[in-house]
Amino acid sequence: MPTINLYLPIKIPTPLFCFPIILAGTLTLVPSDYDEMLDYYTHHGYRVIALATKCLKSTSHKRALRMKRQEAESDLVFLGFIVFENKLKPSTPDVLAQLRDARIRRIMCTGDNILTAISVARECELVSQEGYVFVPHFKDGNAYGRMLLI
Repeated sequence: MPTINLYLPIKIPTPLFCFPIILAGTLTLVPSDYDEMLDYYTHHGYRVIALATKCLKSTSHKRALRMKRQEAESDLVFLGFIVFENKLKPSTPDVLAQLRDARIRRIMCTGDNILTAISVARECELVSQEGYVFVPHFKDGNAYGRMLLI
């Protein structure tokens, strides 16, 4: 199990941990290399969490707890990424190979960033190193209120 030690040398309000892709749209200032750094780490199989904060001047603790999520997660200040690696167990590739050889379907379910998931899938040979991976993109708002696969 990975251990994360977070040290921030400056005094800041309570930080918000979030998925980096979601966070990018809520920042007041996005660093120019935000997407480049996120892509680099996720393509190399690292887990990435974004860290941001918001100063709530003259807001009571009670009012802050009642804030709507949209208000709390707007106009955030980006603090940085927390990047960590969670290696596969040494036995994982062999176990997956045995399942493949026995013709047992292998499925990976994860909440990771899609690029991290693809990297891990290649590392444990669920997906070949040379193989193509197609990533669907969904668009909100067709006439029937359903998600559209593009």
